[in-house]
Amino acid sequence: MGQPPNRPGGPWRAILLAASVLGSCLQPAPAQTPVTITPPSPMVGGGVSLAPQPTPQNFTSCSWHRSATAAENNRILTYFPQTLPVLYGGRAHTGRETVGPGCVLHIAGLTLGNTGNYTVQIHNPIAASPVLTTVVLRVYEMLPRPSVTPNQTLVLENGAFTLTCNGSPSADTVLWLRDGSYLAPSERLGLSPDNRTLTVLGVTRGDAGAYQCEVGNPVSTNRSEPSTVTVACSGRQSKTPRRSEMTPPRVREPAPCSPGRPSGQTLQPPPSLAVPLPRLPAAFPFLRMGTERPPGSQPRAHRGVASGTNPAALQDRPEPS
Repeated sequence: MGQPPNRPGGPWRAILLAASVLGSCLQPAPAQTPVTITPPSPMVGGGVSLAPQPTPQNFTSCSWHRSATAAENNRILTYFPQTLPVLYGGRAHTGRETVGPGCVLHIAGLTLGNTGNYTVQIHNPIAASPVLTTVVLRVYEMLPRPSVTPNQTLVLENGAFTLTCNGSPSADTVLWLRDGSYLAPSERLGLSPDNRTLTVLGVTRGDAGAYQCEVGNPVSTNRSEPSTVTVACSGRQSKTPRRSEMTPPRVREPAPCSPGRPSGQTLQPPPSLAVPLPRLPAAFPFLRMGTERPPGSQPRAHRGVASGTNPAALQDRPEPS
């Protein structure tokens, strides 16, 4: 009584088999350890150190891999901390990497190509499984000056324009400025997902100015040269050129909006400076126009010599009174 039955295929055999399978599925996961990157924002041409924390003790070996896993074909170096440390290079070793005490990986002569995943695997005889940790390294460059295209824009009121910021793809931030002040997205001002394209809709006079884009990363910031946007009044008609002005042909651009008047309003000519004459009564029609004569009066003779007139007769003619 109380002892399990010794029969082939009994319930105890099934229980032991299930426990064996479950134990194989519950193997301890590799231990994790943080990695410190020094300096935290490494630059192109400089160096960087990747150090597991805390510093591993009594480990037999450690390997660094240029990937998110400990695959052999991505192994950089394997370090054995003996009295005389031994390094074994792997396929991913470029000659610029070394490993020192504490399993610290040093990389010299950094390039943008060094950006990526690095995995360290540390073997310790007293640990049930090796320590396996992946860290992402980001290498930064001093950003060159970006440029904005087009560098000049003429747009009518209520129209639209688009500007593009051309710069290094490694920039973390792209900002836009107008006349030195940063711009924020709005209903009329739109930005592409990477902020490199600026679109302004429903243009007003206030949108005119000098536009710049600013790129930045943790180690540098740079601004473009200004791109000038001019807003022309849509309600102002350009002058039609005379025939003499059409050779050689030239294009007349709309005039910029004057900041002193509302948009779309045309300029009015100044009031006349002439002094109006008083209106005379109808009884003096000959004084109003200077061409009519009083009834019964004779025309005044001209003192000059008319065609077909005898000059001698004109000399004896008395002046009319």
